[in-house]
Amino acid sequence: MEEATTNAMLGGFKEFLAMIEWPLFFVFIILSWVMNIPRKYRAKDKGTWYRKIPTAIWVTLLGVLLSFIYAMLTEDSTIGDYKAYFNTIIFGLAVWKFGIHRLADKLENKLLPKKD
Repeated sequence: MEEATTNAMLGGFKEFLAMIEWPLFFVFIILSWVMNIPRKYRAKDKGTWYRKIPTAIWVTLLGVLLSFIYAMLTEDSTIGDYKAYFNTIIFGLAVWKFGIHRLADKLENKLLPKKD
């Protein structure tokens, strides 16, 4: 019984990973990281209204925009394709939050000067 449950879970996870659009995933991760570098180094109290919007909302909007651009470039227009793009963006957000941001921060510290 336990083995059947484990096999079913692994099968579902493999199916989910097969649905991920990997080019979209990597472009989303890299652009999210690059887009957020200036937000870390700017003064918190300065800026216009759009700078006061939380980073999570900006990243999610970037993911939606990238999904539409990717759909236009690949000429995909079925509901299943858009579901895969949505899953890719959600997976990208989760992977970023669960650890890739640490690697990106280390790389950022090596490439950029320390903030004062």
